[in-house]
Amino acid sequence: MISFISFSQENRIEYNGEKDDTDIGVFMAMVGFDYHKFEMKSEKPAYINVYVDEYLNDKLIKHFDHISANKDETPKAYFDLVFTKLGSAKFTMKIYTLSKNDSIEKIQFRIGELGLFKNLQVNKSKFDYSWKRGDFNGNIGPKIEIGKKIPLLFYATAVSENVDGQTVNAFCNVPNILLNRDEIENQGKIEHFFEIGIVLVEKIE
Repeated sequence: MISFISFSQENRIEYNGEKDDTDIGVFMAMVGFDYHKFEMKSEKPAYINVYVDEYLNDKLIKHFDHISANKDETPKAYFDLVFTKLGSAKFTMKIYTLSKNDSIEKIQFRIGELGLFKNLQVNKSKFDYSWKRGDFNGNIGPKIEIGKKIPLLFYATAVSENVDGQTVNAFCNVPNILLNRDEIENQGKIEHFFEIGIVLVEKIE
């Protein structure tokens, strides 16, 4: 007796073209794209000032903050549009990053209606770099204080560590080292890094 098996009964491979969050995340990492979202609020109204500090061999070599860079050229009619104020309502700031090539890491800040672009000059042909969050325990970060610099992200070269007699590049301790870089034992461990963060400013002068 001959039996016929339909295609639906056979153990056949099927193609699934749907993309879930994991697929999208892997794809973004493959093309060098990533994003970071930070939610915050303040008891007192204050302007959000984004800064980017670049360090080489533990020395600050470049500083940028978007209020200083734009306040003199911003028309008063657009002042509060360009310089977002933080208040008691929860606000989300977004930072997008894109690895353009071995010498440029592109970042975009979304601060309310403001889209701010910056290029970080790097040397990936010589160093390994990685993005790391600042002083965060899981998803919970530092308390906001007006006038205080608050690091949100570090883009830093690796730390050389000895593992079983071999030197390896590691990133696990980068946030702890950079948040405590004034301590003698941490100095000189990270050759090149960028600190990206915010400062709340009550008044722009």
